[in-house]
Amino acid sequence: MVDKKKVILAISCGDINGVGIEIIIKLFLNKDMFDFCVPILYAPKTVVDDYKIMYPEFSCFDYHLIDSPEHAKKDTFNVIDFIGKSINLTPGVPTKDGAEIAIQSLDLASQHLKTNAVNILLTLPVNKQNISTILKCFVGHTEYLSKNTNNQNSLMILCSQNLRIATLTNHLPMNKLADSITKETL
Repeated sequence: MVDKKKVILAISCGDINGVGIEIIIKLFLNKDMFDFCVPILYAPKTVVDDYKIMYPEFSCFDYHLIDSPEHAKKDTFNVIDFIGKSINLTPGVPTKDGAEIAIQSLDLASQHLKTNAVNILLTLPVNKQNISTILKCFVGHTEYLSKNTNNQNSLMILCSQNLRIATLTNHLPMNKLADSITKETL
């Protein structure tokens, strides 16, 4: 059962052939991370298992398979397998499956965010060019999520231990940048 005092962190898997899942597994090998949140990765189980096989240091990485955020366990890495079939992993190679899974993961995680089943959505990296082969209008996570939340204002935030950045514009060509900055936007 979920600990209501901890943040329920939805994690969209991004491009399964990219670095995101590898990074998130490495992050949660550190058990101290569970002090801050209850993580839920939206990814095919077979992909998580393939990463455990590819990287021997991940052999001790355990996770709890769930079907909804309400079944997440605290102090455990949780995975929602929304595909239910075997997926061929090809690290470093963009695939149609990779693009489709990235969007499906983002859609399901953001749906759970909209219904307050989770508190925060962390998006792992996607291959924008690859996704644009199946979604012509895809520019990036920020615009996609904004469009899917009735075009509410959005803010892209990048942060580290010592630096916090909130972008004023998102994914604009340089020749349109100057015209987009106004007193009102600032």
